[in-house]
Amino acid sequence: MIEAGLRSPVVGNRNMAVAALAAWPRESWPSGIAESLGRAVECEPNEGLRERMRTALNGEPLSS
Repeated sequence: MIEAGLRSPVVGNRNMAVAALAAWPRESWPSGIAESLGRAVECEPNEGLRERMRTALNGEPLSS
């Protein structure tokens, strides 16, 4: 579900996928999801969401 959200054409779905990942400890992430998030960062057109993706990828908490 998270990977589908990251690939969704709907920005809200991508945002919720990132929020879900950020709520989990990095060691609890499913196998391969960090790579998927890294690919999503590379093609994300929304600057704010791209920054949230980078923050989550770095294991940092998201700001509200």
